[in-house]
Amino acid sequence: MHAPPRLAASRIFLAVLAASATALVGQQIQAFYPLATDLLDATNTYGPISLLGSPPPAPPSNGVCANGVYFFGGGQDVRTPLLTSLDITDFEIDVEFNITALPTFQGPVIMGGDLWRWLGIYLQPNGTVGIKHNNSNLSWSTTTLTTGQWYSASLKYEGGVAALFLGGSLVHFVTTGPLSDGNNRNITTNDFSNGRAFNGCIRNLLVMNNTTLVATASPYGVGCPGSAGTPALAPTTSPQLGTVFQLGASSLPPGPGFALLAVGFSQTISALGPLPLSLQPLGLGAGCNLLVSVDATTGAATTGGTAGFSLNVPFNPAFLGFALYFQCASIDPPAPGGIAVSNAVAATIGL
Repeated sequence: MHAPPRLAASRIFLAVLAASATALVGQQIQAFYPLATDLLDATNTYGPISLLGSPPPAPPSNGVCANGVYFFGGGQDVRTPLLTSLDITDFEIDVEFNITALPTFQGPVIMGGDLWRWLGIYLQPNGTVGIKHNNSNLSWSTTTLTTGQWYSASLKYEGGVAALFLGGSLVHFVTTGPLSDGNNRNITTNDFSNGRAFNGCIRNLLVMNNTTLVATASPYGVGCPGSAGTPALAPTTSPQLGTVFQLGASSLPPGPGFALLAVGFSQTISALGPLPLSLQPLGLGAGCNLLVSVDATTGAATTGGTAGFSLNVPFNPAFLGFALYFQCASIDPPAPGGIAVSNAVAATIGL
């Protein structure tokens, strides 16, 4: 007994994701402050972190620690120089932190901008962690943290969405819209908008451009004609975590038939060679090209010249930024070689 097309496609999609352990590439490191024994940027791009206050925080020893008192109230601050190459529209800030004491009201772990407060990690007195953006907007997760434990956090921003990960797991995201930074692109342990400061230690502060957070899907390339015109493949939803990603094919033969969907990891290389790859030597018509690497396939019945493909996207943040490519081919006896081929769709899994 065969699985229904949607179930079969979902299984293939999961298998495709599970089969790939390829790390995301393309992120551009802007600065890295290990704060193990010194205050230096390991990339040698920017100057050292500043330890501010009277007295200032102690020199690094597997991290630097601040006392939780507001800088202008006689307290301390740990602050990077201005990171002028930071792309405020698409970036990631990673940091490890250890809470010495939770705030009495609410306060920062880190804050982007001492003057503009564009994005930061925030804590409530009970340890609930959240995101602050654009000076005064707070959004809270359902995750609570405790004192005396090192946490590994990633704060990512792209396309008007900010997301917080702890230990690689997504704990919260919020739609922020554009960030207002006033070119004040440093990172601090104080919130200078309300006089609050982090009471704890930080280390391994890493700042990168070009994170991948928002789901995208768009057609590219062209297909080749069949008896009902040139098949067209288009996304009808976005490939968001925890949803069903849907694609629709049109301009297929009008009678009952069958369409094949190829799923690939690449749009530039395949087992048969570089892409696009002409299929004309295989007997297909002029302009018929393979546009995706074929790492998995699934099929669907065609009705009324259309076909639909539904693919379950797991709610697993490990798949954020994962790129997949799709192309449809239909059985079409009047077409050269009996097959008509669509354009392709490039999809990036995201929020």
